[in-house]
Amino acid sequence: MLAQSLPLKCPSGHKARQFSMGIDAVLRDVNARGGIAGRPVKIWCLDDGYIPDPSLRNTRLFVQEPEVLALFGYFGTPTTHASLPTAIAAGREVVAPLTGASSLRPPAKSELLHFRASYAEEAQRIVKHLMNDGFVRIGVAYQNDAYGKDVLASTTEALEPSAWPQSAQLLCLEIQSTPLRPPNN
Repeated sequence: MLAQSLPLKCPSGHKARQFSMGIDAVLRDVNARGGIAGRPVKIWCLDDGYIPDPSLRNTRLFVQEPEVLALFGYFGTPTTHASLPTAIAAGREVVAPLTGASSLRPPAKSELLHFRASYAEEAQRIVKHLMNDGFVRIGVAYQNDAYGKDVLASTTEALEPSAWPQSAQLLCLEIQSTPLRPPNN
């Protein structure tokens, strides 16, 4: 059995539900073909609201169950950060977390198996694309949590070879905020 903590009932819930539906579709296909080594693959999902403490609580519950072989598809940087020490202490791997955080990348975190690019890799590609297309101004909106701060640091690092860091406009968004309004100039 795999276990997953993700935000189902919050502003990020729509994205997490789509992520979960994709995982379910793959597991249905795997199980229709006989599962793995003839055994069906099951996933146990619990809501964490994209909040670290509930994610940690879910992780503690998951690692107490011997049937849980790995934590799979954790959603988000702050929740994965909060849960990782408990997973490591319990000897559970964290597979395919939906995060590109630099702090959750090897060699520092060999207990994680990633299937997505890091935020730094994404930022480098975006900046390269913008520079090649002749853009001269950039704005960065980032979420005020571990995820957003990592994205901001990765983007700032990718911008360093150019003159953009001094001219970049920054907009910090509070966690779980919904309305987005431009700053008053």
